[in-house]
Amino acid sequence: MDKELKIYLDGIISKLYSSKNVDTLNSYKKYKITLSRKETKINENYKEREITIYNLFRCETEIVNSLIIGLAHHIDFCNRGFTNNKKEFVDLYISILHFALNYGFLDYNVLITSNDYKNIKRIRDVLENYWQDKKPSEKCKIEVYNSYKLRKELSQRKFKYSNIGKCWYLIVNNADISRQLGDIQKLDNRVKVEVVNENKMTINIAAKIVVSGDTYFMKDVLKSNGFRYEDKSWKKIIKAADYLLEKKLVTNVIPKGQGIRVSIEY
Repeated sequence: MDKELKIYLDGIISKLYSSKNVDTLNSYKKYKITLSRKETKINENYKEREITIYNLFRCETEIVNSLIIGLAHHIDFCNRGFTNNKKEFVDLYISILHFALNYGFLDYNVLITSNDYKNIKRIRDVLENYWQDKKPSEKCKIEVYNSYKLRKELSQRKFKYSNIGKCWYLIVNNADISRQLGDIQKLDNRVKVEVVNENKMTINIAAKIVVSGDTYFMKDVLKSNGFRYEDKSWKKIIKAADYLLEKKLVTNVIPKGQGIRVSIEY
């Protein structure tokens, strides 16, 4: 999954820093991405060419923004030999984030309504003077979900499977959208299909919400809400981005003071 994300970030580097010499570009692209299962007070960390992303239950746009923060620290490190949160880093963060927004790598409207935007002043500051300047494109990306039975047919049609997006996708010319959608509907009109920006970083991380502790008296409620008992706890498969909502729904029906824990498992 991290390799897919790196391809997107490398694409940003190639376009945004096209005037740099080959050695500099190669240095900029020399890093790795780690998606950590830890829940921490910080959302991302950078240390010597490694970008680590935490709190994977956040929405797709928040995770992409964390990746951009990590990339800005990395470019700053390459330029100066170290990085911090001072002006040099902030200027890089602004330029990379604004570029990514303009080219559709993430959604501005989703970002400004996210919990990260509400809770982190730095994100609000770098967007204070942002003026949307969406770049037109002659191409888009078709994403097909819940299509395991169609994997052979989609592969034959040159679709690729995204492990991080949990979908089959194909980048096509805008003029070819209708034909492609028609072909997919002929294969199976029940599959979910989305047409998005060709650069969109689609992230769908699989997870389980886990309810543990003295839960016997809750078993019927949990069963009726899709939970299954395993490893001495109740678990339900979800998208990681749905965790906070699912947690809220569960905690609303659990009597307080019962020593029951709700957590996420990847």
